[in-house]
Amino acid sequence: MKKVYTDKFLKISFKGCINNKTEILKYEICGCFNCIKVSQTKDIFDWIEESNGKEETATCPNCSFDSVLSLKYPIENLCFLLNMRKFHFG
Repeated sequence: MKKVYTDKFLKISFKGCINNKTEILKYEICGCFNCIKVSQTKDIFDWIEESNGKEETATCPNCSFDSVLSLKYPIENLCFLLNMRKFHFG
């Protein structure tokens, strides 16, 4: 797999998968960098209530991981999701 994105961009992007309910709901699709799937936002039914008192975090409708990003990020680019998975999950 060719690395396309910088470590800095991948670190910054990771912040988008936490406390992201408002951001996720702005768009019709979202992407998971755990299972590498793009899904309809309307299919998200489980949200994690965070202990930090901020807004909820989306869980993937396919794999239930909290690795979901909005279309604010290049989720339609397979390389991005693969780079995110490798960077954050090894």
